[in-house]
Order: sequence, then C-alpha cells, then structure tokens
Amino acid sequence: MTFDLLNDDDLATCVHCGLCLDACPTFRATGLETESPRGRIYLMTQWKRGGLEFKEEQVRHIDLCLGCRTCEAVCPSGVPYGRIIEAGRAEVADRRRPSAKHAAAKAHAPAGSCPGSPRRTGHPRAVSLPRSASASIGLRSWSDA
Repeated sequence: MTFDLLNDDDLATCVHCGLCLDACPTFRATGLETESPRGRIYLMTQWKRGGLEFKEEQVRHIDLCLGCRTCEAVCPSGVPYGRIIEAGRAEVADRRRPSAKHAAAKAHAPAGSCPGSPRRTGHPRAVSLPRSASASIGLRSWSDA
C-alpha cells in the first residue's frame, strides 16, 4: 500500500530540528512527540516508505493536528507542512474503512440527493438552493441576469 499523494521531497525537507515543537498547540497541550509536526512527518514518512503498517490507531495523530500551520512560520528549513498534512489526510481518507452507518447511508442515498453535494454542484463548499427558495429571498441565477 503506497502513499502516492505524499511527496518524498516535501517529507525530506524536515531535518527534525524540533523548532516546530513549541509552536504546535497539540504538542504543547500533550507534550507527546507523536502530536507534533515532526512526529506526524515521521509517521507519514514511515507509511510512505513501507516501514510502518497503516493502522487506525495511528491516524489519531493525524486527526489531532489543528492544521493551523504555525509550525511553518518557525521552520528554518521551509517544510511545507500544510501540503504534507493535507496529502496525509487525503491518503488516510482513501484507506479508512467506512463505518457501517456511513456505508449504509451512502448505499441508500441517490447520487447528488443532498443539497450542496459536491457531486451535484461541482464544488465541495457550494450550496444549492431550490429555485423557489432563491427567488423568495431575491436571488437570481446567473442565467437570469
């Protein structure tokens, strides 16, 4: 199982100096290396290189990252941590087994049935309002303009 979205060059940028530790809110709260940018980069590097088997209990370390990217501001090596954590989270999402509840809901919902569904609107943050609701609050579509 390879982690193709994680870039080797990005991962190798970290020289493990530890200057990011004091900037990281989850490290400051827990004091655990695994809850630091350096620890998360090490974890994702091991997943990518096959040195560590992917396990759900390890994903907690990725999930606890706030994504604030404060570590980037203090990093003398210019580690693109935001890009790394986003790629890592995408890889995790691809590998996670959906819960039975999620799988059942997905199986029974027709594609694009939820307003704002990315499959319906083409954009993950777009919200699709029924035409009558849009008209009642004075919104017009671009085609009406």
